[in-house]
Amino acid sequence: MESVSDRLRQALLELRLCRPGDLRRCRRRVRRLAHDLPAFDSVWIDALLQARRLTPFQARTLESGRAADLAVGPCVLLDRLGEGRWAATYLARVRDGRQQCVLKVIELPVELLPAGLENLQRLAERFKADSHPHVVGPHSALRHGERLVAISRYVDGLRLSELLVRRGRFAPEIVLAVARQLVDGLAAVEEQGVVHGDIRLPNVRLTRGGQVVLVDAGIAPAVVPQLTIHAGLPPDRYDGIAPELIGTGQAPTARSDIYALGCLLWQLLAGRPPFPTGDPLAKLAAHQTRPIDDVREWAPDTPEPLAKMVARFTSRDPQDRPGTFGEIRERLRPARRAGTQRLARFRSAFSSGAVRQGDAAAANRRWALTAGLLVALGGATLAVVDQGVRNDVLAILPGRLQRLFDPGTVQSRQNPNEPDDGPEAGLDELRALPPADAEGVVRLDSAGPYALGSIRGEARLVLRGAGNVRPLLVVGEEPAVLTAVHVVLENVVVVRPLRMETPDSISSDGHAGRPVPRPLLMVQSQGLELSECWFDADVLRPAESGDPASAANSNGAPLVWWRPLDSQDPAGGRIAIEDTVFATQAGAMRLVSSPARIEAGNCLMLGTGALFELQGGLRPGGALRIRIDRTTLRGCEALLSWHVPSDVGGGGAITVDATDCVFDLAGPRAALFQLIAERVSRSTLPVFQITGEGSLASASLAEVARVAPDGRGFLRLDDSSVAVHIEGLTTAPFEFAGPPSRRPADSVVHTIGGPRIAARTPGIAAEELASGEP
Repeated sequence: MESVSDRLRQALLELRLCRPGDLRRCRRRVRRLAHDLPAFDSVWIDALLQARRLTPFQARTLESGRAADLAVGPCVLLDRLGEGRWAATYLARVRDGRQQCVLKVIELPVELLPAGLENLQRLAERFKADSHPHVVGPHSALRHGERLVAISRYVDGLRLSELLVRRGRFAPEIVLAVARQLVDGLAAVEEQGVVHGDIRLPNVRLTRGGQVVLVDAGIAPAVVPQLTIHAGLPPDRYDGIAPELIGTGQAPTARSDIYALGCLLWQLLAGRPPFPTGDPLAKLAAHQTRPIDDVREWAPDTPEPLAKMVARFTSRDPQDRPGTFGEIRERLRPARRAGTQRLARFRSAFSSGAVRQGDAAAANRRWALTAGLLVALGGATLAVVDQGVRNDVLAILPGRLQRLFDPGTVQSRQNPNEPDDGPEAGLDELRALPPADAEGVVRLDSAGPYALGSIRGEARLVLRGAGNVRPLLVVGEEPAVLTAVHVVLENVVVVRPLRMETPDSISSDGHAGRPVPRPLLMVQSQGLELSECWFDADVLRPAESGDPASAANSNGAPLVWWRPLDSQDPAGGRIAIEDTVFATQAGAMRLVSSPARIEAGNCLMLGTGALFELQGGLRPGGALRIRIDRTTLRGCEALLSWHVPSDVGGGGAITVDATDCVFDLAGPRAALFQLIAERVSRSTLPVFQITGEGSLASASLAEVARVAPDGRGFLRLDDSSVAVHIEGLTTAPFEFAGPPSRRPADSVVHTIGGPRIAARTPGIAAEELASGEP
């Protein structure tokens, strides 16, 4: 008798072989093959997704029963690109062709729809008649139910706001090249009578060819012509608001656009907005009452002509600014081919790891000390470090620093009167961190090692290693506490030395010498970004009991703990992780409160525990969205471990979008989603969803499991206990290139025991990750 899996394989083969015009025949064939299955629609959708006939966004929409939402005017939606207060943006495709476009779906009060549609159609006629390579506006507009839709051409480029976060402030020659292209485009649309009205970093794209493109031209003034301090806009929307627009009801003009452009250029040069406060009202008041500083106070390398131009653009008095963009274009001169080529080279640096300057051999020598220290630190979750190798590594360290990283020298003092020759003496010899500059950036220009303690910032706190070094930050007995509205760690290694407890800290169960579980970092912020980092904690002794649950719980301190400054802020709580490695026995990140969004790209987790551990309930609305790309979990227990509160309410969803990821989950409690609770009920839990486009997992992987709080109970949950939807995740045997080690290349998937699930091999891009080997 033919099995269900055999019939599904035949159905999938039918889909892969069928031509676009034969989809109806293919669907009938799939229906015959799966007619007696309980959920044919899910089978059909999953088959189309695996055959790449549907995008994950389309599959989720169909699964929710909202198929009609995918068709908007002449277009079919492919993905959601973003969402604001009054509009959502989608990537779409024209139905009769393969051309992609961008749809901005706008919500307005019903009484304003006719006037808004008329304004958008008038705007579209102007852009249809004369488009420009550096400015994009709508080329058509329509009404779709009770919403307006503006359709524009799609620009395949990175946002300048994203590039600024990833690499810090731009060089003056890059900013000047950006300014020339933007002014050229704005002068052209100005001649058509169009005011952009929404010039800010997220609306500027940089393409691979070095083209700077400003999108959404004229849309905001067409549908929301007036700004008030009660508009409820996200904070970045206030960074370039001209003083004359605040609370006056005036519409944007060329001079207010020039002010916004000046603020944008100022931010690119300085690496922060002119007024970085996180309070929107305080920011608006600053634009109204305070002059913007000379940019050279924050970016001393800015040439005087460029600094004076920015100062004139950002004058509080509109009459002191240039009158038109055409006037600026005449004085600035048009964009040059050399500038475009410079921007193309600048953009290409973001396609790989961080830009490295200087001699490669010298960089390798500088990294050797840091990597050697990491090997000495070791990790029970990785291959055990050979004692001879450790001695060879320690031999290259300064005398007193050896005591800091060699566990053999960490002694318990029996006589408190003896001189302290333990690890804290070594900590005294670590370098102190330099102070943060006025924009909240701690710049680390040497490999260190530095002592990392508690730091409090205001709007922004950034720990940034120079491009050609990766500084070592050493955490003491207590975790380092970082507090600011926005915390960023970039290009650093964070470790704790090997240490054991003294007899004074014997635990209540009588076990001496067992380390107290502590995180490396405790972060309190609204936003947290980790880029090109390596986190490595103590080598903790295994539990003396042979019970796996006891071993799993003996060192329960994830490396990084995060708590929001304001858990009631609906827009706060974004975590972004990129090109980062976690080596841990007890989890990578503990979320003391649910964030609004988590994004991770090209990350590697080695060891036990979960990548994310959530305490407490979900945010208002009951939703948690996690998006991960090219991320590998090797030997870990879970993607998400949730300590379910006893008073959890029903509804909501925990959604994971995983693209080209590898889930090598292992251990007796391994599951994609771990629910830590005595008991759970389907009626009180959210829906669990994971879309695994191009992602790979072990064949025996549990989807959702309940784990008792003491770690001794494990139960795989079925549909009667929890609602879970898994789409596109492929399960097949696979092998890594090498055993677990501090060489990311060893954690690249080498072979897959089945058909290739995507054009590229899933998992990390090892060349963009630092190695932990000497």
